[in-house]
Amino acid sequence: MSCATLSAQGERFDYSNGVRGWVISSRQGKLGSWTVRGGKAETEFEAIEVIQGETLDFVVDSLEDYEADDFTWAPEIVEGLPARAASGMAPRRWSARDDFAGPRTEPLSRWERLAQTLLETNELAFVD
Repeated sequence: MSCATLSAQGERFDYSNGVRGWVISSRQGKLGSWTVRGGKAETEFEAIEVIQGETLDFVVDSLEDYEADDFTWAPEIVEGLPARAASGMAPRRWSARDDFAGPRTEPLSRWERLAQTLLETNELAFVD
């Protein structure tokens, strides 16, 4: 399993005290943890056995406070079954950046943009 790079940003003016990242299995518990302040940490594993029904959680939180804590982490999971490799089949991949981005939304129409603008105006909030 490849988990990419956990990168802590927000170091401008030295406000951030960093972030903490974990990979947690519902069956095996904590598999790894990293603390990053103003740098990067490679978050890779040689192999993790995952069985059907097991979940893996990728968790990031602030250290002590949340001020100026910014991070990027786009884990990628690669299936590496020996039987799959022996048969010449390519490993399956799941990428947080590409596969778990959420639904794509269409842009608002002109009428919808007008309604949004009106809802954000002061005149609508204070009707005489």
